[in-house]
Amino acid sequence: MNKTAFIIVVIIVAIGLGACSDSTKETSSAMVNTMVKPKSEIDFITGVWVSKDYILCLEEGTPSSCYKNLLGIASILINQKSIGVSFNNHEGGIAEINTDEEGNIFLKINDQNHQVSIEEKTLILTLKDEKSNAEKRFVKILDDFAKDSDAGIGIDLITRKIVFAGTYLVCDTDSNCRDTVIFNSNGSINGWEYGDSFDLCTDFTEATEEDYKDHVNFYSNNEFQISYSFNRETDGFSLSKNAEGEESEVLKLVRLK
Repeated sequence: MNKTAFIIVVIIVAIGLGACSDSTKETSSAMVNTMVKPKSEIDFITGVWVSKDYILCLEEGTPSSCYKNLLGIASILINQKSIGVSFNNHEGGIAEINTDEEGNIFLKINDQNHQVSIEEKTLILTLKDEKSNAEKRFVKILDDFAKDSDAGIGIDLITRKIVFAGTYLVCDTDSNCRDTVIFNSNGSINGWEYGDSFDLCTDFTEATEEDYKDHVNFYSNNEFQISYSFNRETDGFSLSKNAEGEESEVLKLVRLK
């Protein structure tokens, strides 16, 4: 098939990062914006797209149990100036947009051509080669993104929104409840003594499956304060403080809404 490239937009790659740290906010790969404006034919795929299988898994799962759904192409970011691809929610790649004579759109990622289509608000990448017609589906999380956004911005947002965002009663292990706290999907917190923002670990690239451990980090004025491992329960979460490799359950978050 004779394809004609009409735009090439490149992102920063080669940012190899460790699995989630208890004291550092995770980062996938920063974006580099070019001054090239795409043609209107691709405007319909503009946005931040995240693996649909990952999102569906999070409804009842956790970041660690759903991480397998981020392997390979985890997220795609497209706007008028940039294209970003997150692999394994750990590193970035180089992408190129092509069209053929029939007007079909292709994303070329790591020298592989993926035909792009939209079906019921889902972006579908179909790998086109001699051996495979494999599909991978993505859901739009954001309509656009800022210059130099992290390639994991959509993954982080949807994970916070589905798994952790809500209003909770804070209780101790003896069921003595005291405060009400609100965790927002944008990462901000209202009424929490341990910080004003949070993030969830979503990158388990360098951990073995046996070592997968869900944890949440808390920050005040963007400075790390404390990290807790968490278990998702029917009525909320139990939190265990991370300290020198030892854990003891200290808090329970009971979901109010």
